[in-house]
Amino acid sequence: MGKRIEIPEDKYLTGLKEANERLQEAIDQLERGSAQGLANAAFRIATEAQQRAPVETGDLRGSVFVDLDGDQYAMGSENGKSVEITGKVPEGATKALIGFNCPYAADQHEHTEYSHPSMERIRKMRSGGATDLSFMGSENGQAKYLESVLVEQSDTLLQIIAAAIGGD
Repeated sequence: MGKRIEIPEDKYLTGLKEANERLQEAIDQLERGSAQGLANAAFRIATEAQQRAPVETGDLRGSVFVDLDGDQYAMGSENGKSVEITGKVPEGATKALIGFNCPYAADQHEHTEYSHPSMERIRKMRSGGATDLSFMGSENGQAKYLESVLVEQSDTLLQIIAAAIGGD
C-alpha cells in the first residue's frame, strides 16, 4: 500500500494548470509524432517493396501507392524508379494502406514459383540467344516483394515510428 502524503490546503492545487498544459502538449506531440511516424514507415515500406517488385516494363513498380487515412500520400513515379510524396500527412493519421495498383500485382506477389528474370535475360531469351541456364541467378525482383519488407524490417519500422514520436 502506498504512503499517504498530507498536502497543505493552500498548496493543494498549485501548479495543476501548468501540469495539465504540459500533459496536453505531450499528448499533442504523441499524436503528431505517431502520424508522422506512420507516414515515414509507410513510405519506407513502399520504397523498399518497389525495389523488390519484379520489373519488365516498370508498370508494376510505378503502380505502388501509399494512402494515409484514405488520402493519397505517395505514389510510384511513372518509370517505376522512385516513390514520390504527393500529399500531406493527415493530422492524427492512424491507418496506412500500401499497395500496388496493377492488374497483375497480386499474382506476381503471391506466386512464389514464378521466375522473375532480369531484362537482359528476357531480351536474350526473346532473341533466342539465352538458354535457361545461361543467366542462372540473374533475377530481377521477387515474389512477396511487399510482405518481405514487413517481415525483414519490422524492427527498423518500429524505430522510424518511435523516432518521430520522440522516443529512442
